[in-house]
Amino acid sequence: MKQFLLKLLMAGIFLILFSFKFTDVSIGERIYEHPLETAWEASGLKLQSITTESWMKLNDRWLTAYELKELANNIKEKLDLKTTTEVISGDQGELSYASFEGIQDDKTVITVTLQSSRSDYLNETQLGIHTVNNSKLKNLRQYLNGLKKTITGFSNSLSINFAIILAGEYHGKMGRSLVKEISGKMFRKLEAEQVDLIFENEGNIARGYSTLLSEPNTLQKSAFNIELTTIYDQSRNITEVVLASPGGNK
Repeated sequence: MKQFLLKLLMAGIFLILFSFKFTDVSIGERIYEHPLETAWEASGLKLQSITTESWMKLNDRWLTAYELKELANNIKEKLDLKTTTEVISGDQGELSYASFEGIQDDKTVITVTLQSSRSDYLNETQLGIHTVNNSKLKNLRQYLNGLKKTITGFSNSLSINFAIILAGEYHGKMGRSLVKEISGKMFRKLEAEQVDLIFENEGNIARGYSTLLSEPNTLQKSAFNIELTTIYDQSRNITEVVLASPGGNK
């Protein structure tokens, strides 16, 4: 249960960082490749997981926990999920919520979160969907496009956040020169200009701005719309490598 709730918390944090749009274009060396897949392959690292984070407004109504639970069951059927947790729901004053976790046949694990709030000025129901797949996918572009189409189909909102995160590992501690080399290779494939490079003791962050990606994240002083993060885990002597970008607006 703690791991499940932690996933929900991390999903919320990530969605705040990447609440912007993406223009889907083909820049892969092979047409069937997803742009981020092409960038990742340039690093020479093995891709170990593909994660997406999406958040959208469903309507301008306040729904009770009971109504959200009914909606959760409907979403479960549309996603064709085999549930791995029960639907957790409840009311907390002016906020109601429902959430559950399930898995699809292709081994994609999906966490669904519904929340509804009301006030004197605003009533709103929102849907968050977190997905992760750790298996080897034959066609990443087709997988992501299909996932996006299904998820964005739940809402008529013109603003739907859909972020994509690719992750892998490097054995040992990744030095600064290697971080620069890998970020350079990835950013060149994305035609991105590096706007920020931060070195810390156990982790590094390289941010870039690509003309192929629209509406950069302006939470930071320097505009960026692609981010490469490396985090060294001393206990395992492993450097975790994460390439993140918005994945599209409906």
